[in-house]
Amino acid sequence: MNYKHYFISLFLSGAIIAQEKPQSTQDTKPTQTPAENLTQSEKVQAESPPKNETLPSETHFITASRSERAPETLAANVTIIGPEKIARSNARNVAELVKYEAGVDVKKKLNTPSSYRIDVRGFGEVASANTLVLVDGRKINMPDLSGMNLDTIPLNRVERVEIYRGGRSVLYGDNATGGVINIITRKESQNSNTLTLSAEVGSYEYYRLGASLEGFAEDLYYAFDSSFTESDGYHDNSGYRTKTLGFSVLSTEFENLELSISGGKSKSHFDIPGARNGKRDSASYDGYYGDLTEEYISITPKYWITDKVDLELQMNYREAEFDYTYPAAWGPSPDTYTSEDISLSPKLTIRDRWNGVNNTFVVGMDHRYSKMEDYGPDKSRRSTGGYIYNTSAFLDDTLFLDLGYRRESVRMNLNNGEDYDTNNLDAFSAGLTYKYADESKVFISYDRSFRTQRVDELGGAWVWPTPPNEELDPQITKTWQSGVQHRFNDQWLGALTLFYIDTQNEIFYDSTVGFGENYSYGETTRTGAELALDFQATEALSLYVNYTYMDAELGEDSPSNDANDGNTVPGVAEQFANFGFSWDFIESWNLNMNAHWNDDQYAESDYANNSDKQDSFITVDARVTYTWNWLSVYGGVNNLFDEEYNEFTATYGEYTAPERNFVTGFVITHEF
Repeated sequence: MNYKHYFISLFLSGAIIAQEKPQSTQDTKPTQTPAENLTQSEKVQAESPPKNETLPSETHFITASRSERAPETLAANVTIIGPEKIARSNARNVAELVKYEAGVDVKKKLNTPSSYRIDVRGFGEVASANTLVLVDGRKINMPDLSGMNLDTIPLNRVERVEIYRGGRSVLYGDNATGGVINIITRKESQNSNTLTLSAEVGSYEYYRLGASLEGFAEDLYYAFDSSFTESDGYHDNSGYRTKTLGFSVLSTEFENLELSISGGKSKSHFDIPGARNGKRDSASYDGYYGDLTEEYISITPKYWITDKVDLELQMNYREAEFDYTYPAAWGPSPDTYTSEDISLSPKLTIRDRWNGVNNTFVVGMDHRYSKMEDYGPDKSRRSTGGYIYNTSAFLDDTLFLDLGYRRESVRMNLNNGEDYDTNNLDAFSAGLTYKYADESKVFISYDRSFRTQRVDELGGAWVWPTPPNEELDPQITKTWQSGVQHRFNDQWLGALTLFYIDTQNEIFYDSTVGFGENYSYGETTRTGAELALDFQATEALSLYVNYTYMDAELGEDSPSNDANDGNTVPGVAEQFANFGFSWDFIESWNLNMNAHWNDDQYAESDYANNSDKQDSFITVDARVTYTWNWLSVYGGVNNLFDEEYNEFTATYGEYTAPERNFVTGFVITHEF
């Protein structure tokens, strides 16, 4: 089947249907003529949402174009999780928050916050290198293959989470092949200072204490937060302990200039249980552990050159030290590795009306340097990329054309000698969106994205003590997607997206070869559909359901002499679905419930598809919240019906999920 022709036909048929529906009058932002005595930044505020005010979570999306856009103007399936949904969820971190969204699969291997794997559109065990995660636009994906410690981002500081499904290397470079998740922290407009205290306890001797202080002092917004989390874990030898401290400052004191500074530090200790060994809560390892310390700082000045032109420079620095003990087969024990990551990202944005057409033009550059030191050869990675991106709005801002291009150079280096591997890569993006009514659109888009090897991801078999020493071809991923989102009435909102992903040289890890091997597979394909429905039954009751179908296949040119061609990509479920509701059943009382169904799937690294599949499962989580003025009290239960299931299964063992478990806590908010 020619999928490109199929998607074009879908788009055209959707457009015809849309033309048959009566169009509502679209609200367009009027161009205001500021008074002559206004400062430049005041002129900008007159044309765009005022600085320091929370953007309405229902009407603005930043991630797709690195500028503010209404979701119905974007040529992609996007989702915004707003503050109300965050407050009522059972989630302890962002990974648990996004796991009920269409096209997003979340797994947790160990009982540690850094062992979550967020998989957008079926990349399986290498999802962490194919799903880009941002905090206020700052990349938090590690330069190596270690997981992201999402527990260092307190949910009470998160304003909203944006999910973009599809490749986005044009704007963000490496890692953005499956999708992008942007965590946006709160920058409130209130003049009062707010102190928030929280406490939470639960099963497996879990408890968490948190505190945050935020507010305004004249032209300065500030926020400080800290937390302490500890748990013995469900499995033997699976306890963890995390301490975090963070801050952010936003200054608008200077004319035409906004300065944002944020930073933080976290310390984590976690035991390493290994796979199941006998009972469901047992572990194959005893006494192994890791200690991780991370620090980061981000500085972002933004200068308004005119009321239509602004220049932004984001500067980030991160360093980490990981002390660990592992089984002898994994390397010397104990040992330490350190990593550091530096990035600079200047960006110029021009908003103007050219030849009667509203345009937003973005041009920028991203430079990133990453270095890792461990028991093997020191490794470093440099990437420098430039991009241009333009959005044009036609037909009274109902038809949107997006075009983008990036050129990036990636250099790998061993032992600070000559370049080990250099790649010059191109990314393209094109999208067409027709917004035919409020919250309604049809779209079609194409993205060419890429990913390169991590600093600890050299190719070849690992034969101790000699580490892998082969360069890996860069992975090129082409994504076609088309869909429709339709607002039926005040109660019903529906969306359907079809996508086809073709990947050349997909970088995999095969644990069945020696002690493991990284290699570039010839071709893989993913064909899928995402369906979502939201229903506002009454003012007090809202429901949702979503369904994802995913056919992920290994294609031709396999390194195993084509033996696996046509097999299913391991670690990817063909289907999964979510259902839930939020019900204000009594004044000040809310019941929030979410159910997740996951189809059976092949164990990770089972590229031959010759082992038993991991069984399908259904889990249900529920939470009751009581809110009264400055106090919020809640109680929740996860895995309500005590389902026995494996959240993660690999060829080398099973990692069983917790049984029914409970959590309760409170949040106190005081304004002064």
